[in-house]
Amino acid sequence: MKNWKYEKVPEPFNTVEGRNFKVYEDTENKFPICSLPCSTAETQSVELINKQKRNARIIAAAPEILDALILMYEQFKDSIGNNDNAYDAIAVKKAQKAINKALGINE
Repeated sequence: MKNWKYEKVPEPFNTVEGRNFKVYEDTENKFPICSLPCSTAETQSVELINKQKRNARIIAAAPEILDALILMYEQFKDSIGNNDNAYDAIAVKKAQKAINKALGINE
């Protein structure tokens, strides 16, 4: 799986198109993944810009988060029946649900 990055859309595009951040594959051609709009207004609130920056970082980290979650799930899924920790069982079920959602399983 390729790494993804994000960056602020440079002027003047960010004003014209109303986008502030884009997520792209970290390759030579920077294949686009998505754009995160803020507003078409000239001035955007700091809160909105920070929210979209946070969302862009999360999306850019998604492939690495998924890989890590799959590794942790594989390590712990078999040990759930061997202990009485209900929290572990809930965590493994949530991990499986998130993995299925990311991979498009059971849509």
